[in-house]
Amino acid sequence: IVSNVKVIPSGEAGTSTAMVDTVTFDVENITPPIANTLRRVLMTEVPTMAIDRVLLIENEGVVLDEVLSHRLGLVPIFAPVDSFAYVTSDAGCDFNLPDATKVLQFELKVAGSKDQPITPVYSSDLKFLPLPGQEELVGKVGVVHEDILLAKLGCGQRIELRCFALKGLGQSHAKWAPSAACFYDMKTQVGFNRPVTGDEAQQLKKACPMKVFDIEDTGAAFAKKPAKCTVCRECLRTDYSFSDAVKVEKLPTHFHFTVESTGQYHAVDIVRVGLKIFAERCRALKDTVLMTNVQVSGQQAVAASEN
Repeated sequence: IVSNVKVIPSGEAGTSTAMVDTVTFDVENITPPIANTLRRVLMTEVPTMAIDRVLLIENEGVVLDEVLSHRLGLVPIFAPVDSFAYVTSDAGCDFNLPDATKVLQFELKVAGSKDQPITPVYSSDLKFLPLPGQEELVGKVGVVHEDILLAKLGCGQRIELRCFALKGLGQSHAKWAPSAACFYDMKTQVGFNRPVTGDEAQQLKKACPMKVFDIEDTGAAFAKKPAKCTVCRECLRTDYSFSDAVKVEKLPTHFHFTVESTGQYHAVDIVRVGLKIFAERCRALKDTVLMTNVQVSGQQAVAASEN
């Protein structure tokens, strides 16, 4: 059961960074291993596009070729991922004969200004060069963040290169990870073993640093904001008279997820695609189990038939 879905936008409207947002949601009736599997799927198995092949024509800057290539790979690229196939060999990745169904081509061609000692090179200097058949992708492909610093050039220094963005998974390299952060926490349940009233209620309210507790009109304490509890256990200190009355525990079947997008997808779309992949893996596991022939010994077969 998925509930309490909230989307927190952080990008600027009308720009590619508008896809940089955060989604939070609750999942109930699952176990910790299933929750961790879902987290790993959201981080490593949702495909994205990232720069993977670089042809350096000229690099007169102080940033080494390998370092510059690595920095290019970590620039988030937004593109219609479903329109491309995975690259399983070098076929189609030749810079002379690129395959438009597998690669996106970018160019970086900058020179240091002669009017200033240092010229910064940003990700906005990467220009998309559509291959034949990719004309319709103009405006749909680009860098998510245009202010990522790639290198610095001195007077008259030049960088010229071409590079290919390929479809890949985060389990191969972090540059293909669709989420900047993906984590979960078990829901905290705050309750009482007995009523806490009077002076004890006032002390409990003051003792909690997160202001979880409040006092009802009847004078009894209650958990007003249990979601803010950080399990600091301040309310369970034995020197308080109410320490035996408060009950704080984690629910092992209720998880609160947080997924932050890097910009290739909206965070909600990461969850949607991840759940689809997770369901496909479950169906594949089911088919594998049903097709498996289990060999058992005679005594085990008799015991199984009796049960």
